[in-house]
Amino acid sequence: MSGGMRRRSLRRGIAVAAGIVLIPFVFALLGDLWWFFELWAHFHGCYAIAYTPWALGLYLARVKRMAIVTGITVLLDMMFVVPLWIGPTTSGQPANLRVMSINVNTSNRWYRIMHQAVAKEQPDILVVQETDNDWITSLAGIRREYPYYVERPRGDNFGIAFYSKYPCSSLEVEDIGPLAIPSILARLEGFGELRIVSTHPMPPTPYRKPFARNEQLAKIAERIRRLDGEVLLIGDLNTSSWTRSFRKLVDRSELRDARLGFGRCPTWPGRFAPLGTAIDHALVSEGIEVVDYRVGDFIGSDHRAIIVDLRVESE
Repeated sequence: MSGGMRRRSLRRGIAVAAGIVLIPFVFALLGDLWWFFELWAHFHGCYAIAYTPWALGLYLARVKRMAIVTGITVLLDMMFVVPLWIGPTTSGQPANLRVMSINVNTSNRWYRIMHQAVAKEQPDILVVQETDNDWITSLAGIRREYPYYVERPRGDNFGIAFYSKYPCSSLEVEDIGPLAIPSILARLEGFGELRIVSTHPMPPTPYRKPFARNEQLAKIAERIRRLDGEVLLIGDLNTSSWTRSFRKLVDRSELRDARLGFGRCPTWPGRFAPLGTAIDHALVSEGIEVVDYRVGDFIGSDHRAIIVDLRVESE
């Protein structure tokens, strides 16, 4: 085989490999059709990061057609994530309420690091998912600073707890959805009776009933529609912004994504969050202004915390 033929054969092989590399993005575009495709839809933004140097490499290797196709893929992927940097106009007024939500991971035992994270952020409201009895015991010390609380420990990754520095006119746990997973509904005093809702549905994998998450999110949206006043929904929702279930949640609850204007803010997987996705979310009603939204430090969990600074009209 001549040198020219070998080079052409090599370029064909690279072109085939380039096509295979793009398959996850194609799956992501089909995310509304099947739960398996949806798994790939969670990682928009990561594709642009990965494919940009790949497109450059293809161009330098003179595999120009696939370089162009890969470059177009990068642009298409950016169309999904760029809107996250575009947020509503703000008043410029300071925040008056900080809420922190973290899935600590039931098997995680970095209790001290968790306490340090809370001490660093100093939230007014702390919501914790995946709390078993050991985690509840470890969190007992914060009750002095957060005297208004409710706890529902479970050993199956679906325990939940809520801690507040401010009084709550109501604070209860409701089993919502087809699997009766506990969710928290709180009514915070002093902020126009702000309603705070937190839930943690199952992930949509076959052995965990793929439709259970969607049904629970639908029930949560229905529950929120019946609430009066301003509403904050926060927690590990086990879905990303680019799924049909998330879009339906936003539409049905009439809330908006608090991340808008603050970028991707990926929370999972915890150790490699910058290369991951956001499945922990905060959604707010129209009368709540989001002053800041950010992701916390690694605390040993497979999730990172979200910290949301809000301005809510107080009484």
